Amino acid sequence: MKKRIVKITGMALTLMVLFTGALAPNKAYAADESAKYLKGAKLEIGLDGTNDAGAEVIIGMYSNKKGDKILYINDGKNHAYTSYTTQSGYSADVGNYQDIYVNDAPIYRYCVINKVPYIITDTADMFTCQYMDAYEMSQIMSYD
Repeated sequence: MKKRIVKITGMALTLMVLFTGALAPNKAYAADESAKYLKGAKLEIGLDGTNDAGAEVIIGMYSNKKGDKILYINDGKNHAYTSYTTQSGYSADVGNYQDIYVNDAPIYRYCVINKVPYIITDTADMFTCQYMDAYEMSQIMSYD
């Protein structure tokens, strides 16, 4: 009788965990976070880049109908959503570029050289990038 009660209790606890979603709360939180920041926003540019040392950065530049610009940054360890502004310019070494500002400080320079997109950090670290579409960006954000 005691073994039967233990088995029934174990089965009941297993079912409770499965049906309450206790096994996958991280995915729900990740989806909630991206939905909170990016509701109604459209991806303008999505980039996945690596530098010579093998470090990775993923950047998504979004805008919504109100004109708000939202930047998604993932460095492989952490991620963040923040508002941003851009300023266009030209230099002889990279051609046309866009400086990406957060809190009035430039943090990234986005440019395209010979049809290859690059991100250059404020510390002159250069990331060779490939473009990402909205679906690919959403898949990355769902695991943050």
